[in-house]
Amino acid sequence: MYILKRNKFGQWSERFNLGHRETLKFCKPITFEYSSRRRSLSEGMGKNFKIAVNCFLLSIVFCHNVFAYTYTKAVDEVVPFLLNGNYQKAYNLCSKLEHNAGKNSIAEIFYLQGVCLIHLQDYAQARDVLKKGLRKADSDLAIEIYLGIADTYFMEYSFDKAISIYKQLLTKYKKNEDYLSAVYFKLGKAYQKKSDWVNSEYYFSLLKKKYPQSLETELASMYLSEGNFFTIQVGCFTSKKNALKLCKDLKNKGYESYMTSLKAKKKKLYRVRVGKFVSRFAAEYAQEELKNKEALPTHIFP
Repeated sequence: MYILKRNKFGQWSERFNLGHRETLKFCKPITFEYSSRRRSLSEGMGKNFKIAVNCFLLSIVFCHNVFAYTYTKAVDEVVPFLLNGNYQKAYNLCSKLEHNAGKNSIAEIFYLQGVCLIHLQDYAQARDVLKKGLRKADSDLAIEIYLGIADTYFMEYSFDKAISIYKQLLTKYKKNEDYLSAVYFKLGKAYQKKSDWVNSEYYFSLLKKKYPQSLETELASMYLSEGNFFTIQVGCFTSKKNALKLCKDLKNKGYESYMTSLKAKKKKLYRVRVGKFVSRFAAEYAQEELKNKEALPTHIFP
């Protein structure tokens, strides 16, 4: 699923919608197994983040009364729907606001629309809307819009296109430290999806070195600990006994199943996985077999 950036409204996509997650399936880029860990990491930040969002929006200088009214309305109505995950409603409100928006607000409205469309999985339209906003955005918002455009390619599995934009951001905005941790993380994830373990480890390691306290570093460390292969997760339990039972049942049916554990808050999660594949294609083939023969919920990691 999906990190736009945490110091403005872009990261609503992943800080406040952990349930998809992996959904994001950042393509779900932050995986379901990590959602509990991510939630605990960001738990204490949520309140301050919401305040920061509103402070940012309210700090904009309004040129006209109509614009002031329009943007205040966006704060009052659009943001709550985004934070609550009601992306269709938020998108509809943005579309109404777009027609009366002043020239200084239209870029932000296009950006909000793009965020909504990404979560609605309409990636092509999201890209078109974000590009409209890019032509009218200031430099800070432009970075977030570029990230959003790259993420649409990521979610469509066009990893080379996503990587190209991420790398351009590292060069073009190398002095903007607020966003670079997200860019390094996204590069690591994109290369991981391509089975390019060397470059994936390179960017994750750079992230850990340059931004050791960032939320993305916590996630990068988790991904690095997984190993350089693809695997299929078929269950996640709070009960070790239940996890072992499923693992044993799958082994008896001839599957290469195993169990791993993950600490989440004050409890452990036990994950049952099948196989260690050198390519995503091989993992997808095995995934179909598990779905069809065993009727199990499956997700490929990373």
